[in-house]
Amino acid sequence: MGRNVPTLTERAVARWLADVRGTGGEISVGGVAGLALRATPDGATSYVLRYRERDSGRQRVMTIGHVALGAARKRARDLLAEARVGADPATARERAKMEERERRARADRTLARVTELWLASRETAHWRAGTRRETRRLLTANVLPALGDRDPQKVTRAELRRLLDPVADRAPSEARHTFGAVRGLYRWLARERQEHLGVTNDPTTGMDRPGGRPEPRSRTYSDDELRAIVAAVRDDGALGDLVPLLLHTGAREGETRAMRWVDVDLDRAVWTVPAEQSKNRRPRAVVLSSGALAVLRRRPRFGDYVFPNPHTRTGHAERPQKALSAASRALGFALRPHDVRRTVGDRIRAEFGEATMHGLLGHADATLTRTYGPTPRLRALASAGEWWAGEVARMLGAKTEEVRA
Repeated sequence: MGRNVPTLTERAVARWLADVRGTGGEISVGGVAGLALRATPDGATSYVLRYRERDSGRQRVMTIGHVALGAARKRARDLLAEARVGADPATARERAKMEERERRARADRTLARVTELWLASRETAHWRAGTRRETRRLLTANVLPALGDRDPQKVTRAELRRLLDPVADRAPSEARHTFGAVRGLYRWLARERQEHLGVTNDPTTGMDRPGGRPEPRSRTYSDDELRAIVAAVRDDGALGDLVPLLLHTGAREGETRAMRWVDVDLDRAVWTVPAEQSKNRRPRAVVLSSGALAVLRRRPRFGDYVFPNPHTRTGHAERPQKALSAASRALGFALRPHDVRRTVGDRIRAEFGEATMHGLLGHADATLTRTYGPTPRLRALASAGEWWAGEVARMLGAKTEEVRA
């Protein structure tokens, strides 16, 4: 392109456009070195200018747009004049576009808006669906009604404290988790990828966690309470097999609800919890005692999950909170799946020691153990699990292989 390119007229350009309609193409129009006209198959046109940066010699392409031929030549001459003095017009345009995006982002930054950006971001993509729902619920219930329209840069510690103190008075745990959600949001905003939002303020910095530090829960169930629990849930559609399986395995409730048939090997008596369902994001093997196998073998198979969603038959069952509350009222004490897990761990620890307890419950090992010995001692865990199945059978007055718990 350049000196030998003929200088086209508007009429010549129109003839060329008629010739390439349906195929598209590009033609040098002359008059200014590097100026060309592009046409798409459907007839859309745009002038572009090719030039080289003065210092680096790198070729650049600048879109002038859909204008008249004379206006395109004038704009091209102006751009080349800028390039000759070292002011790269393409870089300037890119910078202007970036500044405009940042201006719009800051103009649109409200606490409600950045909350949605956070919950849709790559950082939270690995969260379980229930975690995302609960985080959104906490912020929607306790923070966004008062501060949702505010600029997050201007939210103060005092405002946040005034919102969370009343929540802490009625529900300390709710206040603690809400505070944790707000802190997670602001820490995400402060990271480099969110610099375009321009939020440097963090009202949670230096703020005491509302509701105080929670007392570690240590509740375990007695034999009489376990017998009452099994009797209370025996005919419950949501809990009838879930609670007995928790009682036999000591597994986490969320992992158990997400159990898939493909991960269960009934012949080898092993359930492999995949990394995406495991709390510590590492796959682990759960030995299945004869009692656990009895529960699984009586489960009907509807789809991929051992406990499918009863309404959709796709996905796994949600937490049966209403059924747990009803069972708790009937029992006269709180039925909590994690207390069942703690009870199993406590009994195993007393009989086999802490190492076996941690292995059976799937607690994270030390770094070197995870690296050089990631597979637990399944034979030892199987022995402990079978001992516990016998204890459950004794407790319920049934044979191990017949026990419904």
